[in-house]
Amino acid sequence: MSKAFKRAKKASGAALFKALQPQPTKQLQSKKYSVTILKASELASALKEAVWNLFRANMEGWYLSTDVFDWDPVEKRAELFHRDSRFLLVVPDSGELEGDLVAYSMFRFDAEEDMQGRDEYVLYWHVTESCRGLGMGKWLVEMLEKIAREWCMSKIMLTVLKANVAAARFYKREGFATDEISPEDEEYLILSKATQIITD
Repeated sequence: MSKAFKRAKKASGAALFKALQPQPTKQLQSKKYSVTILKASELASALKEAVWNLFRANMEGWYLSTDVFDWDPVEKRAELFHRDSRFLLVVPDSGELEGDLVAYSMFRFDAEEDMQGRDEYVLYWHVTESCRGLGMGKWLVEMLEKIAREWCMSKIMLTVLKANVAAARFYKREGFATDEISPEDEEYLILSKATQIITD
């Protein structure tokens, strides 16, 4: 486990947020949006419910449509708000986190064993959003890539259901490809995108 990986695992939300400077806000059509990064332990109860409700609204139907993943709300909440989870939260520029959350990404710094037995440093993330067609997803990807590069992660990984054709198409348009560890005969794909790590 490298020093960079250990640093990333311990980093505060404020430290991670520095990777997004100097543009932590974005104009999408007629509205301006801003972002905050918090650890799962830093989410207030109302904000945690807002995150969960957005996750459930976007994902429950997909889970119920496949035999691969079981929909267990208790288990999914525990996974979503794991102690290693970080949240990139998006609200209108003048909005409140608890009441005006429009999009978020949950991500973690994890290590995977590659084919040669070396540790491979990975940024896992999952995106849900209620604002469609504004460029919100593209902006989230751009911010997550900045964080991955700044904190020396070798690649970004995610899981997408094959049935969710629109999501898979979006990720591939953003440069993601089927990862070598993706199973061949399952109803989902593991996608990844290599990062250009920033060196001093």
